[in-house]
Amino acid sequence: MHLENHFNVEIRCRGQELEPVLTLQHVRDAIWRGSRDNSSNSQNLTLLPNSSSSDHLMVLHYGRTLS
Repeated sequence: MHLENHFNVEIRCRGQELEPVLTLQHVRDAIWRGSRDNSSNSQNLTLLPNSSSSDHLMVLHYGRTLS
């Protein structure tokens, strides 16, 4: 992307801009799972054969900032 520094990049998860200080665990629990999973501390996850992949893959979008 030919960036001068990391401040020129923004990262989003489910449409929400992520602050650089957030951990991946926080993004997973508070943003990606969000209100869908009230038991965010649970380590058990059952994958169903016909379930949507959006329930199992965290998609992060990144790009240049507009400023």
